[in-house]
Amino acid sequence: MKVKKIAALAVGAAMLGATVGFASAVHWIPSQDQMPAKDFFVKNGQPNVKIVVGSQGAAQDVVAAADIAVALGTMLYNEKEVEVSGPAVFKELPHEVGELPVYETPGRLTNSNLSALESDAANYWWNGAAYSTTIDNYTGSWSEDLGAYEKILNKNVDDWMDELDKINYNANAYVDITAIKVVPGDNDAPYPTGDEEIYIPAGDFIYTVNYSQYETEVVAPSYTSCCEYHPAQYTSYLVDPGIQPGDSFTLLGQKYHAICVYGNYTAGLDLATICPTCQAIGAKKYVLLLASDVIEGQKGWVSVGGTLSVGGPKHDEYTINVLDINIVGTEKVLLKVVDNTGVRPTVTISIPVGQAYSVWGDYNGDGADDLVIVLHSTFIGVNGNTEARLLVYTDLRAVNDGDYWPNSNWVVHFYGLVDNGTWQAPNIPGGGWNSTGIIDLSSNCPSCAKAVALIKLVSASTIGPAKSISVPTFDPLYNLTYKASICGPGMCSDEADAAYNQYVYDARAWISIVKVGHLGTWQLGVGDTLDNVDDVSQDYIVLDSLGKYTEIEPSKVTTPITELDTEVMAAGLDKVGSNLILVGGPVVNSVTAALADKLGVPSDYNGWESEYGTGADSGVIAYKAECGAIGGYGVLLVAGTDREGTMAAAEALMQYLNNL
Repeated sequence: MKVKKIAALAVGAAMLGATVGFASAVHWIPSQDQMPAKDFFVKNGQPNVKIVVGSQGAAQDVVAAADIAVALGTMLYNEKEVEVSGPAVFKELPHEVGELPVYETPGRLTNSNLSALESDAANYWWNGAAYSTTIDNYTGSWSEDLGAYEKILNKNVDDWMDELDKINYNANAYVDITAIKVVPGDNDAPYPTGDEEIYIPAGDFIYTVNYSQYETEVVAPSYTSCCEYHPAQYTSYLVDPGIQPGDSFTLLGQKYHAICVYGNYTAGLDLATICPTCQAIGAKKYVLLLASDVIEGQKGWVSVGGTLSVGGPKHDEYTINVLDINIVGTEKVLLKVVDNTGVRPTVTISIPVGQAYSVWGDYNGDGADDLVIVLHSTFIGVNGNTEARLLVYTDLRAVNDGDYWPNSNWVVHFYGLVDNGTWQAPNIPGGGWNSTGIIDLSSNCPSCAKAVALIKLVSASTIGPAKSISVPTFDPLYNLTYKASICGPGMCSDEADAAYNQYVYDARAWISIVKVGHLGTWQLGVGDTLDNVDDVSQDYIVLDSLGKYTEIEPSKVTTPITELDTEVMAAGLDKVGSNLILVGGPVVNSVTAALADKLGVPSDYNGWESEYGTGADSGVIAYKAECGAIGGYGVLLVAGTDREGTMAAAEALMQYLNNL
């Protein structure tokens, strides 16, 4: 599939989204196969028609005109051949990556007795197990390495949110489904009927991310003088143990900054014990202390009259104004804190040195302290100015093993690597994890790791049941669909068949697993093709050459294409200057009335009612390729005896446009 085809598919998908149905009873005049081609509506990427709405029409006529305009808008683009001058990124196409068998007969089953046939058919359910009416009798399982679809930033930076955006995905993510159950259909038949559904029980979907970083050394294969072959040897060694204090990472596509890991806080202040006003954290051990935005280091130095902004995607949700800094006696700072969203009240607070203050507590009830400020220290510069160093955290929350991950329905479990002075990597032959070198961070032990190597999210609720269910990752990345190919059970009536006059049944049922895209992206340079990229199969977009491709360029429209019938009539029908789409019949649209005879439709209500009836079945689409009354331009009528008929005709036209 070449790029040109991809672009065409993208445009087609956009247009399909604008279509709102199809009125099958619409009257086509002269006939649907004689309706205008695409260039009647669009030419050189610009509209080639005007939509004329009757000034006396109902509100539905205006809606119909707007729907037609939306459909036309998806056709406004130009195609041009473009030389490839830089790298291009291509993504994996949706495709089936696996099947889980549910049922399969060993060929066609035959029996002269229907009950005996059904009893025999029941033996091939659930991967060969006998039939049972409980919904838990079939369990399929599936796991898939998603590739690198999370990020970790292993360095302290002031602008960590921006820096995290810049790096590539570098944390391996995995999906494990330990049980996929099949629900029998409502008719209680002991064989597949096609109405079965699937579901994933709570706790059986696991999303795992490995944040530890490894590199691999390879010793090339060789032959001795006696032709004895020595295969290649692979040695993996640990580069980074995972999430440590000050690191930033993503999970399910959301960004987090790790303030503490297992109670170890590197800034010199134990927030869990010095923040008496904090609601979301307390004086206890926790695996992770997370924040959504952070000010630490040099960015936290301020003087009287200075301000700091923090929070939100643009770091401007809150403003902290420094009113006073006291260094005599008890060192403290006086601050005015403003919520720029207007949700929380403006407050003035005083914070002693070495303490943290939760400005509003958990104001919105999401389990996090909205804004926590710490006065780390004060300083008098050589110029006599007094400065204070503030540490600032937004959405501060503690997360322990077994908790729900923030704002989700996932139960989280944490794993680290043994820290015995040097990080002990797990034994990972083939890249898999086992228990060697891995510790569970749910226990309270002084020797536990101070880094999170592995995070597992376990679904807390049932997914499904339904015919098709999506794996709940952040895209989602996979779709699981129950499918069945069924023949019978029924009587064979073919006298030439060996099973004539017997009951027959032949069936297969399975769960199809489809990868729906956004995975496996590769960057190609000029002259490259996907044929020479590792691990690329027929499931990916393959290019013969990157020398040229067809680019789809949406057009900009600056001239209105919708007019009232009174405006057209006032200017004169011979001045229209383009093809016309008339919305509304002759009673509400004076242009329709003027051209009714040329379009071959009645010119009054009684004629329409007699000819086409009323309601949605009265919709009409009439076309005249060249109309002398408007200077030889074409005219297309979209109307009905009443408003329902006009809406039905408009929907039919939108479907017609979608197929051009």
